[in-house]
Amino acid sequence: MPAGVTIRFETDAKWLAVVAKLGFVYTPPRSPPLAAMDLEVDGKLYSATHRKGDRWLLDSKQDIDIRRKRGPIATFRFRHLPAGRKRCTLWLPHNVIVEVRTLQANSGAQFWPSAADRRASWLHYGSSISHSMEATQPTGTWPAVAARRADRRLYNFSFAGQCHLDPFVARSIAAQPADLISLKVGINIVASGSLSRRTFAPAVLGFLDTIRDKQPDTPILLISPIYRPNTEPRPPSRLALLRRLLTGRPYTPVSKDRLTMEHVREALDNIARLRRAQGDVRVDHLDGCTLFGPEDARHLLDDVHPNANGYRIIGERFANLLSERYPPVPINATASAHAG
Repeated sequence: MPAGVTIRFETDAKWLAVVAKLGFVYTPPRSPPLAAMDLEVDGKLYSATHRKGDRWLLDSKQDIDIRRKRGPIATFRFRHLPAGRKRCTLWLPHNVIVEVRTLQANSGAQFWPSAADRRASWLHYGSSISHSMEATQPTGTWPAVAARRADRRLYNFSFAGQCHLDPFVARSIAAQPADLISLKVGINIVASGSLSRRTFAPAVLGFLDTIRDKQPDTPILLISPIYRPNTEPRPPSRLALLRRLLTGRPYTPVSKDRLTMEHVREALDNIARLRRAQGDVRVDHLDGCTLFGPEDARHLLDDVHPNANGYRIIGERFANLLSERYPPVPINATASAHAG
């Protein structure tokens, strides 16, 4: 499910068609998602949708039980494009499995080599919120909204439900030169308990060390989780208050070593301060609640994931931060430093 993957080319075609094999992954009785493909033509956006493809049915009680029902090939069509030579960016669907077969047009197309993209690059690592599968189109994911508004080249390293600071991800990030790296971590770790208050900070520090081995000077922004009501500290229940009156023991909403969102935000801020104090001055922390806080909770679909409008809000706020705190550096300056 390629969040943030694009194909860039120039053409004078008046229509385009993209033939692709799609895979819709869902759990009945829910309906399969609607696959959208966006075509950006000199800043103007065209969109096409499809529901044809393979159906990957997850068992409602056991996600590892998957049944596949084969379906037809999908064709996304873009008609009535502006006349003349134009630059195009094709955004692949972000919420389904995608296998591109052919790109058809009524005139020739010339693909842009990667070296021809002169925008400053931004690499982002995150969870399902950064993957943004609840967005209605691929340009509606919050990293895509931010990248388009701030005119950045986006590498979206987001793993729905699987943002757990895995070492192979750190190595992959380190191997991809970028002008800015942002790491939005914590929400999957808190939800699944994959790390504790004891192990979280060392895992983040080790993740940073791996990146710094290959990219010693790239700015890194640690982003703590956005507001999530069901894992923020909660007031004691009436039963907990009664237990305290009867036993005299203080109320503790979670076990001593279990992470909460507040613990994660505090830890990431402390890590950024520690790195800077030790000379790694290009590491900083951003409180995720400044991107999406309690006042934005009405845009949550399930107390976890924002809706399409919520993702747009996050993207616009982050785009402003990119422009203010991380203005574009000279093109390929960071990559050139790595090569040297």
